Amino acid sequence: MEAKAIGRNHTQRHDLVHRNGKTKERQEIAVDEVVVDEIMCRIESFVNELDQKLKDKEYSEEIEKITINPEVIVLDNF
Repeated sequence: MEAKAIGRNHTQRHDLVHRNGKTKERQEIAVDEVVVDEIMCRIESFVNELDQKLKDKEYSEEIEKITINPEVIVLDNF
């Protein structure tokens, strides 16, 4: 996952919003359209990956229920 990269983006956002666009060391942060697009793509990728993992987990749990307890099958889901 891109959690580390998103963490860096979160730090940048904090610096932009709360430090008037400067780091703790008072260095100005350069932001342009390319940087914003990269961050948006990174976050979208992270969310899609997380969503897929949650769906896989839900599917896995449903299969486990069917395997452990066959009478739990609900035909409405098929």
